[in-house]
Amino acid sequence: MSGSINENEEPSLSTSAQEAVIDEVEDAMKRLRISPRKVLGSLSHLRIDRARIKPLEGQAPKAGGKAEVEAALLAPAQSSSPSEPNDEYVAVKKLRFDEDTDDDRALAPLAHEVGLLNGLSHENVVRLVGFVEEVKEGVAWMVFAWEKNGNLREFIRSAKWELPERTSLIDDVAMGLSYLHGRDPPICHGDLKSLNILINSQNRGVITDFGSARTVVARSGDFITMTGPAWTMRWAAPELLEGDLPGLASDIWALGWICWEAVTGSFPFDKENDFAVALRITKGDLPAIENDYQLKQIKALCSLMRDCWKLNTSERPTALKC
Repeated sequence: MSGSINENEEPSLSTSAQEAVIDEVEDAMKRLRISPRKVLGSLSHLRIDRARIKPLEGQAPKAGGKAEVEAALLAPAQSSSPSEPNDEYVAVKKLRFDEDTDDDRALAPLAHEVGLLNGLSHENVVRLVGFVEEVKEGVAWMVFAWEKNGNLREFIRSAKWELPERTSLIDDVAMGLSYLHGRDPPICHGDLKSLNILINSQNRGVITDFGSARTVVARSGDFITMTGPAWTMRWAAPELLEGDLPGLASDIWALGWICWEAVTGSFPFDKENDFAVALRITKGDLPAIENDYQLKQIKALCSLMRDCWKLNTSERPTALKC
């Protein structure tokens, strides 16, 4: 992207960055002698028959670098009891890969994300319903609970929400992030932004898109991660631009931008190109929070954002303290 952000444009990870994740996940599985198919085999309780998924007519899928997401209806399994509802609205994330891609490489991102999400249960984290895998047919899908109100950016722009309603969404994201960071081992989301926060029917924020997420292992007081770099420029912490891997502290930096977006309705640095953005981030040249009319009314939030944007990663708060 060479120019400023278009109103209808959704910044996404570059294809090369997403491929880096696939490479690292595949390499890690080889080192651990775990095949993606074996991972998926251990999660057979989440496997869904492809025939149960019925795409909704007139609903255009949302395309990203390596996947597209579309709305669908999920028919009940044959073993379901008569009292269960007939169909469930779901979101289907369809991973894309070339026909000549070998099975392990094609299935690595599916196994990674499904394996990571399996066992997670929190009201502010997306619910994985299951997966569909027919790799010979080019099918590697994840099925998620449908959240009817779109992403945070769309929701904020859909009405004139008052400050308490906006800050409640920030609280939701902070609670979801605290849950992820509090796991054993902790989970780093790696690509936190408004486009990856869905709003459910109760107007609560839900963290989604775990394609860049990874578990974080403590070693000698530092944090190391298993998978490679994959983040979106405008939400990226300065240490990422300098070559560090995403970690818990870079998630906190991104949380500061979630605060910005929820209140202002604007993307980070929305008038500037990527080169200018990178220069400003590395210099610590961030927007003057006190110059925004709505933000300056919430002193506690302004203080939190400044803490999230500390250049020294050790000075940023933990998710639990946000």
